[in-house]
Amino acid sequence: MSSITQFPFLSDTAPESQVVEWIAEVVDSEEYRKGGDDRSQAKKRIRGRIRYARKIKKDPRLRKLKNGHINVSQFFGWAVLQKKWEALAEVDDLPRDVTVTLEPVPAMTAMVGSLDADDVPTDIQELQAKYVAEHLAKLKAEERKKELEAENKQIKDQLQSKAERSRRASEYGKKGGRGNKQ
Repeated sequence: MSSITQFPFLSDTAPESQVVEWIAEVVDSEEYRKGGDDRSQAKKRIRGRIRYARKIKKDPRLRKLKNGHINVSQFFGWAVLQKKWEALAEVDDLPRDVTVTLEPVPAMTAMVGSLDADDVPTDIQELQAKYVAEHLAKLKAEERKKELEAENKQIKDQLQSKAERSRRASEYGKKGGRGNKQ
């Protein structure tokens, strides 16, 4: 097989049999090197741990694909966390599951205001023309403001008179009718 310190599965998936054999070589290296029954027992222990996790723990990371392959990054994310498999952590480029805890970012506060950006003309005639245009726009805005204030006052008066009529109608209703004297 390949070197123990270098991760051999570079693609996203790999045959489970090759993965089991490589894990046995890394985790139980002494028994694996003896060969024969010892090597078979080492691979059997690895397969048993995987089978137990699939059947009893129902770990989705160990799902076998239809072609007998497994997802390498998910599988080794699980494998590196297993007891007595700590030797896997020393392998270069081995995929691992990582939990990242992020600190909340403090809320930003900002002030909103108005900002006017104008291109100030350098020519005197242009500057005068712009001044006149701005002055006329200001006069129009002031006139529009006065119109709106007058309209608002009129609407306010109408609402007050309506409220007053409603109040009087309520009083008349309590007395038995509109304007009937007792």
